Amino acid sequence: MALAGARGLVDQHEAFRRGDEHWLADRPNTDFSLYGADVGFVGFGQIAQELTRLMGPFQPRCRAFDPWLPASVAEAHGVELAPLENVLRQSRCLFVAAAPTSENYHLLNAERLALLKSNALLIVLSRAHLVDFTALDAGLASGRIRACIDVFPAEPVAKDAAIRQAHSAILSPHRAAAVDKGRQLIGDMILNDLKAIASDVPARMLSRANQDTIAALTGVGDAKSVTDMAQNR
Repeated sequence: MALAGARGLVDQHEAFRRGDEHWLADRPNTDFSLYGADVGFVGFGQIAQELTRLMGPFQPRCRAFDPWLPASVAEAHGVELAPLENVLRQSRCLFVAAAPTSENYHLLNAERLALLKSNALLIVLSRAHLVDFTALDAGLASGRIRACIDVFPAEPVAKDAAIRQAHSAILSPHRAAAVDKGRQLIGDMILNDLKAIASDVPARMLSRANQDTIAALTGVGDAKSVTDMAQNR
């Protein structure tokens, strides 16, 4: 999604169908390369850490806001820990990758979204819980920012939802794990860690529970419609 959003692949695909695509023409107001780009993370857990590995060849300048993260972990991944406002102001491409907690609901509200650079690319891939979608709709409608979104406050998204008309957004119906055997990989990691625990082996594939932060995660879940569908099956 980051590559497609940065290079304008989806909107140029649609332009191709209309017959008004840009042939080799630079579009500096929207398109950019990840090479040496300022990349930010809201939350720097396992998803964000894996993203930095995948983006390694692009040599981006990475900053992260994560109040739970030990500085040593950020340093090991070559990422600068910074206050949220700094990460927002300096990022050309911003990944929302934090776990939802009782403290970060609508962390990215209208005031904070306004801190993003003009034409910044916002990629929402962890939970919609962190983003005020009403404010995001306004930002997208104005054309000031762009977004790639895989998660929404209510799923499936209502047919008349404003986000469906956002031409500056790439929308995905929660497809990140929706591939053959994609979810089974999670099960494999769970089994791997259970075997490691039973064998008293320290290595883990999943994050360890943190007594200091687990309470903030309790009771915070997915989009309501998805939760309801899962319970009815």
